[in-house]
Amino acid sequence: MILRKSKSNNLRTWLKKDGSLKPLFYEIKDRFPLAERQYYGGCWDGDGYHRTHHKKNRKNKYIDLALEMAEDGCEPVFKLAEIFDLSVYARSKRKGEKYKNYQRSYTANLGGPKAEMFLLLVYPFIVFRRPSIRKILLERGVPERLLKDPITFSWPYLAGFADAEGTPSMRLYHEKIKNKIYSTYKARFTLPNNDFASLSFIKDKIIEAGFKFRKDYISHHDKKPITENMRLRGANPKNWKPGKTIAVAGGAKELGRLYENIIDFSLIKKKKDIMKKTMRYKDIFWRDETK
Repeated sequence: MILRKSKSNNLRTWLKKDGSLKPLFYEIKDRFPLAERQYYGGCWDGDGYHRTHHKKNRKNKYIDLALEMAEDGCEPVFKLAEIFDLSVYARSKRKGEKYKNYQRSYTANLGGPKAEMFLLLVYPFIVFRRPSIRKILLERGVPERLLKDPITFSWPYLAGFADAEGTPSMRLYHEKIKNKIYSTYKARFTLPNNDFASLSFIKDKIIEAGFKFRKDYISHHDKKPITENMRLRGANPKNWKPGKTIAVAGGAKELGRLYENIIDFSLIKKKKDIMKKTMRYKDIFWRDETK
């Protein structure tokens, strides 16, 4: 089911017959400023999909990009569709398959010139998927001199990666001590991935900004039971790489300080609401210390 229809589906090139660039190129570039590129660099590292493949009767490889997110966190999909004038599809449920994160999911696809433009603009801000994107762009004829930017980190990037992969949480816990019930909120912010080197790069950058981390958690999937949904998808946990999860230390006070750097760039409402709740909690209990 199409929820948003593109007005430029059949775009084959950015060039007009006279060799000048089509107006849509400049329109997209104006709608995609630096902070948005950094954000989608992080978002793509977490949830993006890209590949090239051959189609019948076509000499060159076809490029295919997709951003798919669950229904309760699909704001980045619709924002990307607005920037690049893309169609948005609600993914229909196939027999025996559940939606992404057990929900209906929404997908925006990029191909051809739009895909090349997107990858080239977010490439300087890509960490995890840089090698594969570099390979695609070189195959598409992008000069190597345009792909020499060093890996960079920014708060918009972290906001995008957190929207895709991160989990901000704030939960009320109850504890009974000497027949009395004590209640308190506990806040956490975690980032998981199976690319240990890239995750360590992000962790180091956040540490450089003055934050501390809890002990890393590494999960192994070889003993994970195979569910019916995994069997239908042909998934085998024994073939999965180990995953690492990093978590910022310090509770609501430190997390509130961290969220101040990324909340304005975040797009997913449910995650922003948790960040706002944590920041309000921090302001109530540490107001004197933060002045």
